[in-house]
Amino acid sequence: MEVPMRKITYREAVIESLREEMKRDPSVYLLGEDIAEFGGSYKTTVGLLQEFGKERVRNTPISEAAIIGCALGSALLGMRPVAELMYVDFRASPWIRSPTRRPRSSTCSAARPRCRSPSGRRAAPAAPRGPACPEPGGLVPSRARPEVVMPSNAYDLKGLLKASIRDDNPVIFIEHKLLYATTSEIPDEEYLIPWARRT
Repeated sequence: MEVPMRKITYREAVIESLREEMKRDPSVYLLGEDIAEFGGSYKTTVGLLQEFGKERVRNTPISEAAIIGCALGSALLGMRPVAELMYVDFRASPWIRSPTRRPRSSTCSAARPRCRSPSGRRAAPAAPRGPACPEPGGLVPSRARPEVVMPSNAYDLKGLLKASIRDDNPVIFIEHKLLYATTSEIPDEEYLIPWARRT
């Protein structure tokens, strides 16, 4: 039997994934710069504030360290935060400060934040704010061993983002800026895409 399919954009796949996981699990919430009323710098959280309210779609100060710090703290208390960093270029500073890099106690290892961030250069970029392709040492905390995911199309993005939010390990989820307007076919029914784990 043929599965009904529909076409959505990479951007719509982000919004759908977040909405579905927030409906499924009340412990999932979003935090980041301009993600509430403005809908995010790349419009990937549009409509979620109106649907879920300010308690679950939270604007933050312009501080990547504060965003990741809040995500880590709430994860320790049993929440499933999805933190959005406006640009992946800013990822090193908050991870260096995070307790997952240098755990001070066994309870720190229970923090399982998920971090979404756009990456990649636009055509004819003007004065880039940092390296668009991050070096692994700055991206990945040495002891946290997060999963790093970067989908190339809307189908993969939806299945991987939903799986990332449900996963009990920290996840760095990277979205390429130039893909937001691209389209893919996805099934009407729910699906997840698991990934192979490091040993």
